[in-house]
Amino acid sequence: MTLTPFTRKLIAYAAYDKAERHKAKFGIRKFRVLTVTTGEARMQNLMRTACKAEEMRRVPATMFLFTTEEKLALSRPESIFEKIWTLPGGESPCALF
Repeated sequence: MTLTPFTRKLIAYAAYDKAERHKAKFGIRKFRVLTVTTGEARMQNLMRTACKAEEMRRVPATMFLFTTEEKLALSRPESIFEKIWTLPGGESPCALF
């Protein structure tokens, strides 16, 4: 996926959040968008892209989280809850909760 379509997806998620469509459709207060990439360099590139988009500056800071395939071990599904996620503009990995 090139960066332009990826940016459009992030903007669409942000608009969905702003319109609160998730509350009506799913009955939830908040949602997060988790992105799993092929490697660290790709993850850093996508996070930089997310930070640059003007529309992204108005979304909750914790809405978009990024990690790599290496960190999200499919052999250990519980790894999804570990400190493997990075926020755009953030440096330290964090957990979902």
